[in-house]
Amino acid sequence: MAKKSSIGGWAYIWGGYAEAPIELEKVLKTLSELGFDGIEMAAFPPHLEANTKEKRAEVKKILDKYGLQVSGLAAPF
Repeated sequence: MAKKSSIGGWAYIWGGYAEAPIELEKVLKTLSELGFDGIEMAAFPPHLEANTKEKRAEVKKILDKYGLQVSGLAAPF
């Protein structure tokens, strides 16, 4: 079985991107195009505000659209 790879989504909302975070769907599209299998979701705004069933369904729909899985959840601190 081939190894799967994922990357931390928080990398696109902190540091050099703190002033202008990259939209979640754009990040997911790019990761998919680069061949990643998943993303470690940042469980805080602006990427993940999944405090309702509807919002979680929206995120799941986008993940499915790009064939990505969630490999982990980076909790806010």
